[in-house]
Parts: sequence; structure tokens; C-alpha cells
Amino acid sequence: MGPLGRKQKSFCNLGLQSPSLTERQKPSEGVAVSNLETAAQNLHEFYGTIANRSGSMCKRVLHTAKPDTDRIIAMIVLLQVVYHLCRRGINAAAADCGPDLRVYATVSTDLYNETFGFSERPFTLLPDPDFLFWSPAHSRAFAILEYGVMTRAPLTVVTGEVGTGKTTLVQAMLRTLEDDIVVGLISNAQGGRGDLLRWVLNALDVPTDANEDYVALFQKFLDFTIGEYAHGRRVVLIIDEAQNLSAELLEELRMLTNINAGKDELLQLILLGQPELRQMISRPELRQFAQRVSATYHIDPMDLRTTRSYIRHRLAHVGGAGDEFSPAAIKMIHENSDGVPRIVNKLCDLGLVYAASANRRQVSLATVRELIRDGLLIKTQPLPLILTDRLDSPGKAAE
Repeated sequence: MGPLGRKQKSFCNLGLQSPSLTERQKPSEGVAVSNLETAAQNLHEFYGTIANRSGSMCKRVLHTAKPDTDRIIAMIVLLQVVYHLCRRGINAAAADCGPDLRVYATVSTDLYNETFGFSERPFTLLPDPDFLFWSPAHSRAFAILEYGVMTRAPLTVVTGEVGTGKTTLVQAMLRTLEDDIVVGLISNAQGGRGDLLRWVLNALDVPTDANEDYVALFQKFLDFTIGEYAHGRRVVLIIDEAQNLSAELLEELRMLTNINAGKDELLQLILLGQPELRQMISRPELRQFAQRVSATYHIDPMDLRTTRSYIRHRLAHVGGAGDEFSPAAIKMIHENSDGVPRIVNKLCDLGLVYAASANRRQVSLATVRELIRDGLLIKTQPLPLILTDRLDSPGKAAE
């Protein structure tokens, strides 16, 4: 089966015809080579100097590709994606294509895994506990999670910026839990009073009826937790993306912990979220909630030294030598990612694609600069400064 599998992909409804990738409809090798050469020629003639960098990358891919039908079809797909990027602009392409840009990664990673001798893709964006890197911050955050579960803390809170590895830590922790713990995982709870209880019961595989009111739902939850406790088990609810919860829903969560009485701990809550969650809990109206938080930790982004170790760790995990990125390239990756693991992964992944397409065995500073110039990293803008209080004197500047 080819690198894109049997399922045919679409290209964003932009009028670009992607080649069929089913086994029955695969063209012969000669036809595939002809299509690839035509696509490369069209790209070169239509864009000229405007697509110089992207066109050069495609030519390198064309020259390094082996005459294998699956590989050639994959390169045609890659050329079509770059064609669209050049025509509409990187930002417009990302907005229009969305998930379909994953085709680009699927095609390209087959190429660089072979070039670098990796057993699998080292820099994925999805949480994977097998790749977990124990930085000082992640080690402490994991210890807080374990402490919360071990001491049966009613509320444990772990926060961090987007992409710092909170979900990966929880997945790693779930592997260590004993059979006497029943876990309910809620990834994106929304709604008002009563809706949260439905999310909770659904996470615990407790069936509900659409016509049941709040009292009936709460009684089901109470019966379930007491039943588990009677069988020597306790319930742990993990709420991911908890920064999306309103103050009302956080207070409702606190009320659920009221079922704990004396030495009987029937329910524990673990909240994971972005820094906004920590700020919300600090508000005066949530002081009762804050007082029940027994353990909390904030994961900071990685510094340069940790980023260097992180990249080498992931490379070694898939059979790499660890020196596939030059020190200067790692420094620029850290500067442009602000030490956030997910963005580090994105830049490293693209860096390997660019290096492999040029038949280079190391990602250099020039390679990272090239992919950043090509606009493949979209950086968010910082929030504007808003003054909420009057200044003490007219001449005092805002700090």
C-alpha cells in the first residue's frame, strides 16, 4: 500500500485534482513519472521567481525520488499542495485547507524516515507517552499528579501554555493507575448547569435519558460513586481544557466533591488547562474552589538547554544519532518556538522534510531559516495591553 493508504484524499475543493491512490486505479510507473514531470514543469513555468524557494524544494524532491509508483504519486500530491501554497499564499492556504494540509506531512515523512533511517516519525503533534521527555518541569508536574492521586486530594490543578505536554503527562499517568481507580476523562466540557453532569456521567459510561432533570442526574452520579466505593474503588475525574469552563461550572465541580465525607474519599478531580484557568481560580468569587485545591503546578516552556535535550531524546527514540540538527538550527528552533514542545515538534518535522528533499543528512541553520521564510509557521500575536485602573498621577507610565 502506498504512503497515503487506500483512502483517496481531497484537496480543499480548490479545483486541484489529486491522483487516485486506490490499488485498482494506480497508474503505471511510466504514466506516473510523466505526471510528475508535468506537474513540476507547470509549477516552474507558472510561478517563475515568485515560487523560487518552493519550486526549488520540489525539484530536489523530484531528483531524489526513487522510481517507485507509490513514491511518485506521493510527490505529485506534494507538488499540488505547494502549487496551491504559491498561488493563494501560505496563510490563505492554511485557512482554506485546514486538515488537508496533513497530506503534505504524510507524504513527506515517508521520504525523511528513509533518508535518516528513522523507525517512525520522531516529531508528531499528537500526544504520545512513548516519546515523553522528562524535563525538570514535566517531572515535577507528574509528581504533583501522582501526589494528588496518592493522597486522594479532592482537587488537583496542572496548567501550562498550549502545547506544553499536559495531556501527554496525563496519558502517562493513566498507565500507572491501579485497578481500584475508575477514571472518567472529559476533554471539552461545555454548556450550563446540568450539562456538566451529563458530561461526567458520559465519561463514566453511565447511561442517561434526555428527559432526566438535574436531580435525577445527580442521583445517578451519587449512586455510581457510592457503588464503586462499596466495591473498593474510587472515582477520579480528569477534565482537560478546563480553561473553557465558566466560573459557574467550576463551582458546580466543587459541589460534586461534597459527596466526600470524613475519611471517605469517593471522588477526586484533576483539572488540566491553560494559564487562564489559574487566573480564573484566583478570582474572589471562586475562593471556595481555590481552598479545595490540594496540589497545583504550572508547566513553563523549555529553555534552550532543555530544548536541545528534548530534540535529541526524540531522535534517539526512533533510532536517530541525535545530531540530525545542528546546534545553530536548534537555537533558531528554540527562538521561534518560545520553548513550547508542540511548536518545536512542528519546526523539527518540517526541517527534516526540507533536509531530506535536498538529500542532506542534517538540518542546518539555513534550512530552518528557509522554512520560516516560506511562512510554514504561523505565530500568534500577544494580547494587547488593556488598562483597567486609573493611573495614580497623569505623568505615571503603565508598567
